[in-house]
Amino acid sequence: MDIDTLQGLRRCPLFNGLTESEIIDLMHKVRYRVVRCCKGEFHAIEGSVCQYADIIIQGEMVASMMGPSGRIIRVADHQSGKLLAPAFFFASDNQYPVTIEATADTTLFRLMPADLEKILSHDPRLMMNYIKILSNVVSHLTKKVRMLSMMTISVSRNIRCNGV
Repeated sequence: MDIDTLQGLRRCPLFNGLTESEIIDLMHKVRYRVVRCCKGEFHAIEGSVCQYADIIIQGEMVASMMGPSGRIIRVADHQSGKLLAPAFFFASDNQYPVTIEATADTTLFRLMPADLEKILSHDPRLMMNYIKILSNVVSHLTKKVRMLSMMTISVSRNIRCNGV
């Protein structure tokens, strides 16, 4: 494993609390690939199946979705260390809810879900880190849903108050 890959993994919250040698030892237990995406290349299209656990080693990606009017809405920016779509590669409905595009030349560290499961079960720290990542995703999305529902209530009240 090269130094850039190792540094990218160290930035990923999944590996919090692990030393470089522990990360290297874990990666010797699984199969992985390093994948490169050119700027402008699509990593995933909304509705496609999430087949891999990908971590951004270097570069940047943006997640977006198309609104009902056809307008593209930027949902999130992802930098080095980000685990992409952590809530989807083990889900029953594992389709990407967004399109993910490289906004710079990007390098990904790719694991099959079975290999991620193997390292999660091998080290309780990794399992806890993964649970924290998922909890943060749920917390973030809950806040977004609340904000959107409040906006809808506000718009509905304004329409009723104005006699429309």
